[in-house]
Amino acid sequence: MLSLRLRKVAITSLKSFGVLVALVAIIYIVYLFATMQAHSTRNGPLPKGNESAVLSEAHKLLAGVPEIRDLSNDSLRFAAMPSFGKRWFAVALSNNGKKVEGSAIIWDQETKTKSTSQFSIPLPAYLRMTGAFDNQVDGYWGEARGWTDGTALAFERKRGGRIVSGMGNSPCHYAVITNALARDLSGYVPNIAELIEPAAESYAQSENCNAF
Repeated sequence: MLSLRLRKVAITSLKSFGVLVALVAIIYIVYLFATMQAHSTRNGPLPKGNESAVLSEAHKLLAGVPEIRDLSNDSLRFAAMPSFGKRWFAVALSNNGKKVEGSAIIWDQETKTKSTSQFSIPLPAYLRMTGAFDNQVDGYWGEARGWTDGTALAFERKRGGRIVSGMGNSPCHYAVITNALARDLSGYVPNIAELIEPAAESYAQSENCNAF
């Protein structure tokens, strides 16, 4: 009789443990999916809610440049915020078919002051830059892991009557994009060359970025 009771208790305990393990696994999978979603390229502009402190800071920066809806049908705007950088940047670019007009906001983290600039980019240079940008962001599903520092990038891209956006600081994806943008814009936006990380591309191709 005692052994029968013990078996029943053991079976019940194993079932309860199995349910607990299943629940933990489901919660973990949901967390991974939510993490991927948060950093993926999504349809539509950046969300306006206070989903994160990074998004909130990005909106503050981007408030200083034209809204994506007010730019041409071939346009890009982004905010770049290095964790330990001296300056944060917001840039808007708009191609009207003949020339590309740009505006930039530079926020000095030490003095808490802002500076603005207006500039133009040759159309071929802009098309090369946005072509590489589009290849990088199109269809990006995000990563199932978070990063605590680095350069956070938030962007909105309009083309073909469609707006896509994304936000993150992954060294496997967003650092490569930030690096390319900083290199291409360094001749037009003061100090944005500070965002260039020479090892960004090689790190993104390393085994550190093989996992999700």
